[in-house]
Amino acid sequence: MAKDLKYAPIRAFILIYIVLIVIGFVALLLPGAATRPLTNIESLFTCISAITLTGLQVCNFADIFTFQGQLIVLILIECGSITIISFSLYFGWLLGKAHLFTDSVDLLKTEISPLNAYLKILRKTVIYLLFFELVCSGILYAFWTGVDIHFSVAEKLKYAFFHGISVFCHSGFSNLEGNFSNPHVSHSYLLLLALTGVIVLGSIGYAAMFDLISIKRLRERMLDPHKNWTLQTRVALYSTVILIAGGSIIWFIMERNHALKGQKLVEAAFTAIFNVTGARSAGFYSVPVSMVGYWIMILYMLLMVIGSSTSSPGGGIKTSMFYKIGKSPSNLSNLNSFGIFAAGVIIVSILALYFTNPLFSLRSIKFEMISAFTNTGLSYGITPTLSAAGKYILMADMILGRLGFPILMYLYLKRKPGVREDVLLS
Repeated sequence: MAKDLKYAPIRAFILIYIVLIVIGFVALLLPGAATRPLTNIESLFTCISAITLTGLQVCNFADIFTFQGQLIVLILIECGSITIISFSLYFGWLLGKAHLFTDSVDLLKTEISPLNAYLKILRKTVIYLLFFELVCSGILYAFWTGVDIHFSVAEKLKYAFFHGISVFCHSGFSNLEGNFSNPHVSHSYLLLLALTGVIVLGSIGYAAMFDLISIKRLRERMLDPHKNWTLQTRVALYSTVILIAGGSIIWFIMERNHALKGQKLVEAAFTAIFNVTGARSAGFYSVPVSMVGYWIMILYMLLMVIGSSTSSPGGGIKTSMFYKIGKSPSNLSNLNSFGIFAAGVIIVSILALYFTNPLFSLRSIKFEMISAFTNTGLSYGITPTLSAAGKYILMADMILGRLGFPILMYLYLKRKPGVREDVLLS
């Protein structure tokens, strides 16, 4: 009985994803979702990519999907975001870390039932997402005036609303042809800067955001200037700044005479910052991956693996885990299950992709696989032309990346509960 209770949240977590995939798969096959009938594999791949917040695509999303189809994908992205954030916080509550993301006395009580706790967390997650997505949509609408061509009010609303949700949720989907490398927006640097802010806002996670804007905690810090942010918040903010700043400097130096050639200093800086920020699990870019050099691809893969912060919709191993590894390298033996899991998936997937798609370079296969497994969505451009077997492999990688790490993290921390002033890791 105790064993069943231990695994109940995990079973619910998996079941929700199965239900979402089935519903999304059927919805995308309905008439009117695309300008032509989608194949089963196109529908399934797009559905899984949206629900896992990855963004890899096997067909031209902006060109083939109608307004109805794009709306279905947007709903799947929203459902995927709500699921991953709410379960991340729920696992935190089960492990005694609810103080990191709530001041609710009821939620902090040990006698509250798991179902009631999850429903409360789910409600908070929905309110949090809707509020910030509307704010981000408004910001993007205001900055959409600087593009090269004139957009009507209806078009601006469509693009701003879609990207307000998609970018904040780190989904990698864009209803612009060519993502933000589209020539009409790729040089709209104020828009790129606004998008960067939306990505960062979505990447720091609910727990850090709550600590930053909670009225109660703001009042406490005003009364006591020495009261610091929680460790969770500090890790989220400092790691975000360090990764983006360091990555942008490297990107700027390495691409100054290539992708950035002809741009002014400030314009080049904005381009570098946006592309590095987008590589941290968001999957957005203004310079296609195929146009950057080998070492920038290595940088991208490192950023994708680290990912965003916990309790955010982003993927990767999370900055909190990276912090734990850096802080206590002597305890890495306790994390063998994560290393074995990740190494096993990566090695098997790369070999399987290579043998089923021998015409593609090993470099492009490694990049595409890591992008899928870390739920980032940056693409070398080979996904649409992969064999059917290759596409199924990437689908499996997207699901394993989204479900595998949170489940392993929960089981690990269930055996080794953290101290009160610790960080969320799942």
